[in-house]
Parts: sequence; structure tokens; C-alpha cells
Amino acid sequence: MRCKKIIIVSIFIIALIIVIFIYKRQPDGITMAEAIQVSYDYAKKWEEDCKLIQVISTDASDTSDYHRGEKGKRYSWNIFYTSESSEKQYNILVVDGNVKYKSEVQIPVYQGIDPVNNSIIDSDQALAIAKKTGLKPVPPKNGWAVGYHYSLQYVTNDSSDTYLALLVYGELNGNFSYAIIEPYTSRLITVMQQTGYDKNGRSVWIEKEL
Repeated sequence: MRCKKIIIVSIFIIALIIVIFIYKRQPDGITMAEAIQVSYDYAKKWEEDCKLIQVISTDASDTSDYHRGEKGKRYSWNIFYTSESSEKQYNILVVDGNVKYKSEVQIPVYQGIDPVNNSIIDSDQALAIAKKTGLKPVPPKNGWAVGYHYSLQYVTNDSSDTYLALLVYGELNGNFSYAIIEPYTSRLITVMQQTGYDKNGRSVWIEKEL
């Protein structure tokens, strides 16, 4: 009997070691495209006609590393889908390459994007473009968005035109900033810098000369 207990305990320890080894955290996280791929199977179970509408890197509370977001990777991504047939939206949170949370939500809806058959650049490619403007990772002392962050979303310009853009967030000249990139052509549209706040407490932004 004692021998059996020893064997059972030994098997349990070995199994635990294997699980820990398999679950080893990705050292840099995953890219935007990889996060979309992880979430898509779950989204299809929700609605077969699901389309992508927004992606946001969200692990902002982790300020342990100044260089978080390097290589276009983050640990946590919030991904939003829409369904034309149900007229509903769906949110999937991907953490460490696994789906951790999913629920129906209500957010503004624009034209959906095919999650698989598209020519959108990935976050690592967007970072390479943004770095050429001088964009640096945000240091921990300067706020919550430490390192580089990313979002694929619809934005509206001064002419009230709405278009899909890939944003890379970082720092320029000590100011929180972001580069706006056309996700299909890799064209850099502009870079915006936050210079302070107005008397009403709203952020003041200026456009960087390219």
C-alpha cells in the first residue's frame, strides 16, 4: 500500500511539472494577428458570420518592463466582433495566448473586417514604421501605458471622415504620442503628441511634422 502511494504521488508530481512546462509564458507575448487567430474560433461559435471591428492591447497595469510591447507583442488583447445577422457585438479577451473572457457587448459598429482573408499588416510591422518617427516606449514613470501599445480601430479626422487605422502608442520628446498607420498599405498617416491639458482638463494634441 505504501508503495502504491509513493507511485501515485510521484506520478502527480511529474504531471504537475509537465503542466507547468507546457504553460510556460511566452516571453514577449503575442502579436495582434496571433491574438485574432486565437479569438476567431470562439467568435465563430457565437455567430458564424462574425466580422472583426476592433483590437486593443490592454495589459496596461503591468509596468514591470520598460520595453513591454517590443517586437509588436503584448500579453493581453481585447478583440471585438460584430454580426450582421444578429446585430450584436462580441468581446473576447486573449491573455497569454488563451481566451480568458468573452461576452456580448454594445459598442459603435463600423464596417466589419474579415478576420482571416485580409491584407492588414501585423503589429510588429506597424511598430517598425512607428519607430522610424522616433517613437519610444513609454517609461513606467510617465503613466499607465508602459512600453508600446496597439489598436486597430476606426478613427475620424478633422474632415469628419472615418477610416480604419492601426495605432501605435508610445512617447515622443517626453510626451505621450501615437502613430496612425493605414493598415492595408503600411502608409504612415500622421503622428500625434499630447502636450498638456486645456483649462477644461481636456488633452491638447499637436501633429508632428513628418
